[in-house]
Order: sequence, then structure tokens, then C-alpha cells
Amino acid sequence: MVSKGLQLFAVGCGILVAAGVIDSQAAPVPGGNGHPIESKDEATQTTWYVDAELIHLLEKEASRGVSTYLQSRDVLRTVDVKVTIDMSKKQVLADFGQGFLPGSAEGYAETFLHELAVTLRVYAEKAGLPIVDVYFRFQGKPH
Repeated sequence: MVSKGLQLFAVGCGILVAAGVIDSQAAPVPGGNGHPIESKDEATQTTWYVDAELIHLLEKEASRGVSTYLQSRDVLRTVDVKVTIDMSKKQVLADFGQGFLPGSAEGYAETFLHELAVTLRVYAEKAGLPIVDVYFRFQGKPH
């Protein structure tokens, strides 16, 4: 029996393969505003195109993960997560909305945040983006 997480991962990878994002030199994919989301790496003179579907997938995965984490602690809450990718720094930034601020009440959530960072990085790397770091913000501020 395949777990729900693996099924979601397989579906996400299938979407990325179908969209042609695996090849980092693929044609620009329109973003939410109809324009390509493009980032230029000046050090290597490489132009990266970040697919809006990848951003959406990362946001949904992060939101699902934090909601599941909170529910495991008997807190019924859905938390929205805004994800951006900065290819000039090769990093993913996940900004948690209201409802999740790790601290003593949530046990600081260190293990959960580490696992989520690995998951977001793997998804981005599967899409062909060489991500170095994943950073978290909580309501727009670092913790």
C-alpha cells in the first residue's frame, strides 16, 4: 500500500514532467500574470525559468504539511504558506501565514521544519532547479 505522501509526490512529479520543467533550459512558462517567471544567475550566466505550477505545488505541500503537523498536536487549523524561489541565491523562501509560529507551545517544531525544508528542496531539484537553501519566515518575519 502506497502512502498518501508518496502518491502526492508521484502526481506532482508527473505534472512537472508533463509541463516540461525537468529541462531547466525549457521555453519560458507563463506565470500567474501571463509573463515568464525568469531569474538570471549572473555568476554562471544561466537563465532559470521557475514554473508557476511548481510554486503552487510547493505552497500546497507546505500548507498541507503544517496543517497536518498542527492537527497531530490537536490544533485544528489551516495555515496558508507563500513560497518564492530566488535563483540568484538558489534558495526557496516559505512564508507561513497566521496560525503557525513555532515556540514552546509547538515544541519549536525543529524536526517538522527540517523535514519540510528537505521536501521543498527535493521538489525544486526534481524540477531541475539547483536549490542550496530553504528559509522559513513566519508572518513575514524570520523566527
